[in-house]
Amino acid sequence: MSRKSRSSDDAIANFILLVIAVSAILGGLVLLWWGENQSARYGSLGEEAARIVVEMNDVSKIDPALDGKLVHAVGQAECDTDLQDPLFGFSVKGFTLKRKVRYYQLVEHKEKKKNSQGKFETSYRYKEKWTEKPISSSGFYEYRYRSRAEAPHVTLPELESAAENVRFGAYTLPEFLVSSLKNSQTLKPRLAAKQMSEIADRLHISADLLNETEDGFYIGVNPSTAHLGDVRVSFSYVPISEISILAKVKGNSFERFHRDKDPENVNIGQIAAGAVPAEEMIKDLKSDVSWGAWLLRLGSLILVTAGSFFLPWDDLTERRFVRLIINGSAAKAKEWQLGGVLRFALALLMLTAGLSRLLSGAAATGGIFLAIAAALLFLPALMPDKH
Repeated sequence: MSRKSRSSDDAIANFILLVIAVSAILGGLVLLWWGENQSARYGSLGEEAARIVVEMNDVSKIDPALDGKLVHAVGQAECDTDLQDPLFGFSVKGFTLKRKVRYYQLVEHKEKKKNSQGKFETSYRYKEKWTEKPISSSGFYEYRYRSRAEAPHVTLPELESAAENVRFGAYTLPEFLVSSLKNSQTLKPRLAAKQMSEIADRLHISADLLNETEDGFYIGVNPSTAHLGDVRVSFSYVPISEISILAKVKGNSFERFHRDKDPENVNIGQIAAGAVPAEEMIKDLKSDVSWGAWLLRLGSLILVTAGSFFLPWDDLTERRFVRLIINGSAAKAKEWQLGGVLRFALALLMLTAGLSRLLSGAAATGGIFLAIAAALLFLPALMPDKH
């Protein structure tokens, strides 16, 4: 290969690395910007909610004076109709009913590793495990495992249904509140022997394969020992009970509360089992948002840090200003330093978080983040050189 060809190949490779680096950094910063914006808006919304929330002391009658207001109410929910699972022939009174299906299947895992000559080789491993969907063995690399695999005894759809016309005193609960209650419990259908036989007929399986379990059914020879092709069906439901809600009144129902200055996805519309004070529900909302914000920060940190190491620092450190940022007071050294790149990545993150918070109205927090970003970028350059 000529020197010109090698130079061209190096330029292409460097360009590809630069695109990867910039894409990762921009992706991480956009992710962080959005997360900090949401976190700041929810923090402000939670503080406002604590100031304006009104206690609805009597849910047994419609109060026109509360229409359009954010309210907190505690009361007993009621529903006349039961939730049904038509396939397994039972019903239950609850907010939601779920049927979950798992299949015991042979799964192929593909791995690529370098051999002693430095070339990539593909290896295949096969493992028996519970899966959410049936696994087809027709595409298995090793033929002997194709014949070993077993199709499920039966393939079933999962089910998720929510109650309709759930009453809350004189009010009706909207679907978004009904489906978001989280106190799920396992459900064991109580069926007679005749009903079990009818279920086996509907599933087109032998009656001796259908076994009852603590949370549903096991379709296989022995529930205590899984075999390929076995199927596990479990049920859970949220029982009708006393509830607490935090939402905006709309006529004889409720809707999510959000401010005009916020996007639609920044809102309050909560439901909890039992008697939960408004302060605790607002605190839980902030806690959920905080967890989500930290996950986004972690993802942003990984993307921006990884992308920063792909930047062409050998070329960038030719400039004195870049050397000052990356190497601090040791600006004469053109070799980039690990600590300097990490500081650069953290400074980008703090700068983005600070601007996002500042524009979202959280001036104090935004100012702190911007100050940290400036310190990370410029303080090392102002420190006296020890050498």
